[in-house]
Amino acid sequence: MVSSTWVTTGIRSIVGRQSRLIQGASATVSLLVRSIVVGPDESKKNRPFVIRSRYYCGNARSFASAAVAATVMSPTTSQEEQVVIPFVQPRFDVATQEPDYERLGKTSKVNLFTAINDAMSTALETDPTAIVFGEDVAFGGVFRCSMHLKDKFGPHRVFNTPLSENGIAGFAVGYASMSGTAIGEIQFADYIFPAIDQIVNEMAKFRYRSGNQWNCGGVTLRAPCGAVGHGGHYHSQSPEAYLAHTPGLTVVMPRGPRSAKGLLLSSIRSQDPVVFLEPKV
Repeated sequence: MVSSTWVTTGIRSIVGRQSRLIQGASATVSLLVRSIVVGPDESKKNRPFVIRSRYYCGNARSFASAAVAATVMSPTTSQEEQVVIPFVQPRFDVATQEPDYERLGKTSKVNLFTAINDAMSTALETDPTAIVFGEDVAFGGVFRCSMHLKDKFGPHRVFNTPLSENGIAGFAVGYASMSGTAIGEIQFADYIFPAIDQIVNEMAKFRYRSGNQWNCGGVTLRAPCGAVGHGGHYHSQSPEAYLAHTPGLTVVMPRGPRSAKGLLLSSIRSQDPVVFLEPKV
């Protein structure tokens, strides 16, 4: 029987200069690396190692083409070994045809923020543990994504927080660790950097550090990203590359309203922590 080891410790570098980002409206990319075989010598080539991380962009998954250097524990000798995991080409399942929208019945036109609002409304309706919180979300938020949610679901489920991104992320981790569904908003993606400690060292590692006994998979952090036209360097950044280098974290970016609603609902219902980036353009 072949033993396997999750490679999630001692990762030195995930993406190098050859990294690529795959984007597409209907593309679905398989897991970043799945059961690839590596080893210092021929006798160990039947031992699989897996990196447990997934990155999404649009409806496609982005992936790294560079090798990964990691320290792993050998299941046979109980000794630490240095291994290099080469890039493995993912499998793509691409839908070439648009769905027949006439068969879906009555539809309505939406833009990105109304699609996001509708997705959060659906989540709050279907999940009694779901809450929406962040800076100014109670009156609708800077980009109006949470408009009317407080009136519809009450101030105990849609509420403002102090101006503390680290506090928002930490609260989300704590609430989700108690089996709640936390939908937090970082007002601008530029402001996410004060929360990096909670996102990288707590949110992304929560399941791993407990040996899969606990998790905070109910966390979804939303953040508008990209240029705003007049926001300058503190309101126009795109931090997805930083976040996508974090094992254990799922990063999602929709390409438009049609994909935004479905991707946000999937993120909220996912069993992994998600950072959901909403393009301003």
